[in-house]
Amino acid sequence: MVQNSPIPIVLVGSQRSSDRPSSDAALNLMHACTAAGHGDIAEVMVCMFGPTSDEYGFLHRGTRVRKMHSSYRSTFRTIGDTPLATITRKGVTPIKPVYNHRRKDRNVKILPYFEEKVAIVYYYPNMQTRYHRFIGAKWVPGYRHCRDGLGHVNKPLYPAIERASKAGVAII
Repeated sequence: MVQNSPIPIVLVGSQRSSDRPSSDAALNLMHACTAAGHGDIAEVMVCMFGPTSDEYGFLHRGTRVRKMHSSYRSTFRTIGDTPLATITRKGVTPIKPVYNHRRKDRNVKILPYFEEKVAIVYYYPNMQTRYHRFIGAKWVPGYRHCRDGLGHVNKPLYPAIERASKAGVAII
């Protein structure tokens, strides 16, 4: 949505609830505030817990980060790359040599448009192809396929997925 931001945009959360002694909520928030207020990386980022030692957090590119576990504290990972930076309450230390730097201008492009007709399909072993008839239909231009742990689907579903792909459906 945000293109060419002149300032850091930092999303933050916590893996563990604030009422638990092992919560990462306060530390993540402090790190996010430091990154947003004082950091030089002008990108959309997710600030989350780093190692279990609590030494630092990570700043991940918002388009590359994924939650990898439901309860492990350092579950957020940058997919196919390394995080942008480490973060402590004292400051931001870039890991990546190339990133968008903070600027003083206000030249930003906001594209607040989302495709509302997106389906989420959960795969399960021996799923029947009749459930995939809608894939590739004009009224579903995008679809997210939730597969098993290894990312597989059974072969009878291949034609439906191939048909959708040829129809220009974004399959994630």
